[in-house]
Amino acid sequence: RLRDRASACSLCGVVRRHRAPNTPHIPMRLVIFGAGASYDSSPTLRPQADDPLAEGWRPPLADGLFSDRPEFREVFTRFPRVIPLVARLGRPSPDRSLESMLSQLQAEANEYPIRHCDLAAIRYYLQFLLWECERHWHPSRHAVTNYIALLDRVQRWRRGHTNTIFATFNYDRLFEYAATFYLTEGQHIYRNGYDTLDSYIATPDFPFIKLHGSIDWGHRVDTPLEIVANSQDHVWQIANEVTRLYPELNVSREIVKIVERPPQPQEGRAFVPALALPLNSKAEFVCPQQHIDFLVARLPKVTSLLLIGWRGLEPHFLSLLAQNLPINVEILAVSGRLASAQETLSNLLQAGIPGTGRAFAGGFSDLVASD
Repeated sequence: RLRDRASACSLCGVVRRHRAPNTPHIPMRLVIFGAGASYDSSPTLRPQADDPLAEGWRPPLADGLFSDRPEFREVFTRFPRVIPLVARLGRPSPDRSLESMLSQLQAEANEYPIRHCDLAAIRYYLQFLLWECERHWHPSRHAVTNYIALLDRVQRWRRGHTNTIFATFNYDRLFEYAATFYLTEGQHIYRNGYDTLDSYIATPDFPFIKLHGSIDWGHRVDTPLEIVANSQDHVWQIANEVTRLYPELNVSREIVKIVERPPQPQEGRAFVPALALPLNSKAEFVCPQQHIDFLVARLPKVTSLLLIGWRGLEPHFLSLLAQNLPINVEILAVSGRLASAQETLSNLLQAGIPGTGRAFAGGFSDLVASD
């Protein structure tokens, strides 16, 4: 479908172009991961849909971020401002998703400023929770994940002259561990080789765009805080102080690499985790602009999409794809249920992304086990 008008995209500064038929070039595949990818990241330990409380430290789906797993309960207590919200956020339903409940909290902040503190606490909570999930889950699987199996297949695709780029909405680093395994020729199993922001797009074999942030990214608090200057204060006290004062603080939008959970101060400044909250209408990326520019420059060359555990509900990203993908890309949507995969394809079609779509039921595990 040709677009006959040019208009600016307010999110990314990209100008909408006429679409031309695909021209011969090296095929490029874009792999997009959603929460379902990390949730179904073990080929030998499948999700226990009938007993969610037995999931342990398995990375959760969005609706499970505040679930009553025994492992999660202790994390609640580390963030006092989160505790009053658990009864509300821990009981999502088909009619009331976690995204809609968090969106309501954000709307309440306009007349109830304390909600800004609550939302800041949720960012710290999500960083700590997903860090702990990753810290326990990845070694417990002995690094045998569906990510590492998928990248083995990607290596084979590359021999067939197909380039691949990767994007994710997940905060965890399971992909980074898998990619580092191949980048170091199997020398490192538990290391994250993406140790600078530039490394995410400087790695030709596995360029990786984290659209909604990462557990090891942070925003600097530019407002000087006495508690940071006092070296005797622990990161937990600093995180609680930042949360308490959040509406009054000047927080930079620049993203930097951080260490620890909660984030350790750097150069006399505190940091807030750089994570996009799961909201109904996400209007921005939490990602360095140069990463977005890198992705946008390559979208016109993409010939196929592989969507793993992604529902296709982020309008800002769907708009980016619709404006920049060529005509009639091949689309494979992977989900644990056929209806969910078909819903993802429908969401892309409604967003103006025409293509040849195929739904794959069985999830990430069945995908990497298939021929």
